[in-house]
Amino acid sequence: MSNTKIIIVGAGPAGYVAAIRAAQLGAEVTLIEEAQVGGTCLNRGCIPTKSLLASTETLSLIREAKKLGIEVEGIKLDFTRMMERKSGIVSQLKKGVESLLKANKVKLLKGKASFLDLYRIEVKTDKGKEDIEGDCTIIATGSKPTLLPFIDPNHLAVLTSERALEFVQIPQSLLIVGAGVIGCEFASIFGPLGTQITMVEMMDRILPRKIKELA
Repeated sequence: MSNTKIIIVGAGPAGYVAAIRAAQLGAEVTLIEEAQVGGTCLNRGCIPTKSLLASTETLSLIREAKKLGIEVEGIKLDFTRMMERKSGIVSQLKKGVESLLKANKVKLLKGKASFLDLYRIEVKTDKGKEDIEGDCTIIATGSKPTLLPFIDPNHLAVLTSERALEFVQIPQSLLIVGAGVIGCEFASIFGPLGTQITMVEMMDRILPRKIKELA
């Protein structure tokens, strides 16, 4: 792979891992990311939600401690610190990914990519446009929340899974549309915090893509 020029669009778990491995094998790698290194998983998905789940699961265990013969008094939830911990973990891991890219001599370019032809990509950055040519391109642009056509996404009461990770105070109630993995995860986070949860699912059960026993 020596001297091979590889362009990777998207610096999420697929993109940055591919970039590092290709560089280790001797390729000249340019990694393009429009938003943040780490993609949805690190910044707006798996990592922040698991951080919050760790807090709410611990809270639930403490509340149930009496059943195990353990008396716990004066339980107090600090939601601000809980969210700060989540943000700190995301920031630390993101810096780790950026360090790995730098150590493996991957060129990281911040901007929006579009194809000019099969081998050339134009990147719109804050400083203007830059054309990049490569022998091949890996498209790893990830995912984003699906918006419902009958709901105004700009309404203050309408949240995507991304915005739901930025609450500054615990919501009194939440209507969660979709009882799949992500919907159930948010219910599991905010339910123990005292939020009244209502879930809507068009299929005949929750977690429709998982085994029935788990659902």
